[in-house]
Amino acid sequence: MFINKALLFLAAILAVMASFACQPPANPYIDSGRAAFDSKQYDVAIAEYSKAIGMDSKSAAAYTGRGNAYLQQKKYDQSLADFSKAVELDPQSPKALLGRGNTYYNNKNYGLAFADFSQAISLDPTSGDAYLGRASCWHMMRNCPEAIADYDRAEKLGNKDRRLFSNRGSCLWFASSYDKALSDFNRAIELDPTNADYYNNRATAYLSLGNLDLAEADVTRSLELNPNDCWTWSTRAEISYAKGDINRSLEEINRSLDSGCSQYDIYCDRARCYYDRKEYDKALNDLNKALEMNSKYSPAYLYRGLCYENFKQDDKALADYQSAVNNSSDPAILKQAIDSIKRVSVTESCNCGK
Repeated sequence: MFINKALLFLAAILAVMASFACQPPANPYIDSGRAAFDSKQYDVAIAEYSKAIGMDSKSAAAYTGRGNAYLQQKKYDQSLADFSKAVELDPQSPKALLGRGNTYYNNKNYGLAFADFSQAISLDPTSGDAYLGRASCWHMMRNCPEAIADYDRAEKLGNKDRRLFSNRGSCLWFASSYDKALSDFNRAIELDPTNADYYNNRATAYLSLGNLDLAEADVTRSLELNPNDCWTWSTRAEISYAKGDINRSLEEINRSLDSGCSQYDIYCDRARCYYDRKEYDKALNDLNKALEMNSKYSPAYLYRGLCYENFKQDDKALADYQSAVNNSSDPAILKQAIDSIKRVSVTESCNCGK
């Protein structure tokens, strides 16, 4: 009886020892890689995580850590390879999916990024970072209602990333919720007071709220931080136009175009200045450019119609006013286009009766 108990005790000890022998050894390089990453020593982190992978080639944590270091260095090919390997080794790892989603997002592959962020959320519904990532995808796919919902979830889960407030503010601005947008832009600036884009964003909110002086102060600050930002020059041109300074607005639009913002709406803004200066040929040229870039841009049709009307080309004017109506949901554009159709129609009727 005693011998049997001794044998059983020995067998138990051997079983415990065998279980420890089957476990992979502790990997100190993961800890040192994490410490280097936290200190923003990304080359050191990559070296340490590489040692960890050499020690255990099936460590999803090591591949995820190295992928994050590559991501910080914007080495997206390497980060994608590491995150994909981590997901292959551990398909249930929300951190690996989050990292790969961020890599896809930075490569502007928003569909694949969206899928990874959604999967990360399903595995860890408390991940504010995953909700922020998915919100950013919704944003880039121009679905602001869904983006705002995910930004809100990210904030409730404790995410205080400045991008959350900047991006949600932009969505709120597009939704004409200018006061809420302003609040978010204020938060973004509090978190990153040297970001030129955030001041330009807040300027657009002030402009929409009619506070031109505060808008001008913000674009001035933005241009101090980034003197050649074409979008800020475009915002400044809008402020000057709203103040009635057409010549200054035209100069600032030209500065915007020279700085690289070759966009249809900016050509339309310049055409508006030319139209106000009665330079109808120049206005028409810019409006044609704008419509070549975006054939559904209703303000360009409206202003081109006004140019044709001044050239006494009523048929072309009417066609453009109708196109403005067909392509717009903006009440102000619709009203001006419909009023113009009525005006030109009356003029044509009078001419026909002569």
